[in-house]
Amino acid sequence: MGSHIYHQEVDIVPPPTTRKCKEKNVSQRGGGGGGVGFTQEEDKVLCSAFLNIGKDPITGVGQSLGSYNKRFHDYYNMFKPEGSNRSQLAVQNRWTSIKKSVSKFSRIKSAIDRRNESGKNEQDRVDLIL
Repeated sequence: MGSHIYHQEVDIVPPPTTRKCKEKNVSQRGGGGGGVGFTQEEDKVLCSAFLNIGKDPITGVGQSLGSYNKRFHDYYNMFKPEGSNRSQLAVQNRWTSIKKSVSKFSRIKSAIDRRNESGKNEQDRVDLIL
C-alpha cells in the first residue's frame, strides 16, 4: 500500500498582529531568527500539514518525533507558496508558535463560553477575544 497524502484547505483567522511588508501580509515575529516572517498562506499550509500528517490514521500517533517533523516539513515543501523556502527548524518553530496561540485562544474561549452570557452568539464571544 502506498502512502496517501490528502491536501486539505484550511481557512484560518489571521492573527491580530499583522503588518504590511512589501505588499504581503506577514505575521509578526517574536524575536530571534533573521528571516522574513511567515505569510498567512504559509500558515495555512502548516495548519493543513498538521491535519494531514498528525491525523493520518495509518501513521498518526505511532510515529517518532523525528519522523513526524520530517513528514511535516516534506508536506510543507510540497504545498508551500511559490518563492517560499523554509528550513525544517523554521517550520517547526512557526508551528510551535501557532499551537501556543491556538491553545491560548481555546482556553480563553472556553472560559467565556462557561459564562453562558444571555444574548451572546458565537461571533460575539470570539470578538471578545480578538
